[in-house]
Formats: sequence, C-alpha cells, structure tokens
Amino acid sequence: MVVIMGVSTFTALHVENEGFWIPSSDINGLFFLNNENKLEYKCSFFGGESVSSWEICKVIKDKESLYAFSRRSFEYWKYDVKYNRVERQKYYSGKTGLLSNVEYVNNRVWIIPRDYNCPILNIDLQNREVIEIPYTFDISLGSSGITRTCIYKDKIYWLNRKEKNIYIFSLDCRNNSLKYNAFEDAQFVNCIDVYEDKLCILYYSKDAQSILCLMDINNYEILERINLTDTIKLPEGWVFENPKEKITKDTKEVSVKYSEIDGKVGTALINVQER
Repeated sequence: MVVIMGVSTFTALHVENEGFWIPSSDINGLFFLNNENKLEYKCSFFGGESVSSWEICKVIKDKESLYAFSRRSFEYWKYDVKYNRVERQKYYSGKTGLLSNVEYVNNRVWIIPRDYNCPILNIDLQNREVIEIPYTFDISLGSSGITRTCIYKDKIYWLNRKEKNIYIFSLDCRNNSLKYNAFEDAQFVNCIDVYEDKLCILYYSKDAQSILCLMDINNYEILERINLTDTIKLPEGWVFENPKEKITKDTKEVSVKYSEIDGKVGTALINVQER
C-alpha cells in the first residue's frame, strides 16, 4: 500500500501528460491527480458482491474508459472518463478470496488467481470475452506460496507451489500457453522481477539462507546466486579488518575497525550468529 497526496491505495495508474488515477483503499472512491497536483473525486464503486469489493487492485485504461478491478471478487467497474458514468461487470462465477495479480498485455487482461483453484482468466474488455486457462496449485498453502507477477515482452512470470514444490510459471500471452519449471533450491519465495533480460528471484532456500538469484530468462540457467544471509551492514565509518574474509552460516565472530572520538582506530568483534 502507498499514499499519494494523502490518498492510500493498493494501486494507481499514471497516464502521460494527464496525471494519476487513484482508487482509495480507505474509502470507496476513485480520485484523479492532475499534473498541477490538483486532486479530484470522480466516482465510487457500488453494487459489488461483498462489502469490500470496492477495494481495487488494478486500474487499466483502454481507449476512453478506465477499468478498475476488485481485489476481493471477480468483477470490475468500467468508468467512462468523458461522460463520468460507471458500470459494474462480473466476469467469472467462481469463488475468490484475494486477487492482486492482474496484468494488461496485448490489449487483454490476465487474471492469475492467488487463493483458490480456479483457472487463469484472459479477458477481452471490448467484447467481454473470457478465456479460461487451466491452472492448479497447492490450495492448502493459500497465498503464502505465490509471488506477485512481472511482465517481460509478451510473457507473464511468477512463482508458486505445485505438489509441495516451488515452480517458476511463465504464461505466453500470444498463444495462451502456460509452462512451469521446478525451482528446486527454494523453500519459500519472496518476489520475482526482470532486470536487463534476467529473472531476479528473492527466496529462502531449503538450507535456511536468504538468496538473490539471477537467471537467464530463456532457459532458466542460474547466472549468479548471491547469499544475502552472509551480508552484514556496518555502521558508517566501520570496516572489516579482513575484507576478504568469507562469512558463512558457521562463522561466529568477525573483527571490525572503527574510528574513536579521539581519532584513534579501535577494533571490536561482532557476533554474527545474532545478526
């Protein structure tokens, strides 16, 4: 959750040369922040399936309309910017608990479920066509296994559990094909993103290490594996006495140097088992 000009929100849409469209997470309302930092109330999201359906996880602009997707139910509100009109639309009849992975690729909306075994949904906003893509994962773990999605070109990536293991999922939005590859080292996953044509995955390994992994986005070859558990941040002005010393999970203490008030250099031992 972020705060923009005093409005708390789960998401916001920036339109170049116009401003920000901001659905509030505190009250039922859509606000517009123009380039002159003037905040205007535009509409509310009424008629939802539950009292919290108005909580919005994604705002998409298609032609002259905005589409605000609920994070609590399979429905969205279409807001006509020109005529200031709101229309509610339900797009799937299944049960849901939390939706946060909603992406817009190739002029279609893609819904990747988090909490329940329902299909991936591919929506054409113009004719309201919905295509279902089979997708299952370990429902007993709820949303604890899945990450937020990220986009690279025409594909959507995320990680989730399937049959008690972690997998990297990739959805090709050109042909609706879903593939997944085992990520055997991971016990829990935090997030996935793309940087310079590489998949960047932050996860907790099966040997209790916090790892940042860089992978080739095409074949999932591991290019670099950075153990963040071995990283210790020192106060400003402090340095390791032996900068080349390798810190592992078995390391008990490391020696550091620091400047004392009188200008002298002091030394100390840090217990790294307590970090």
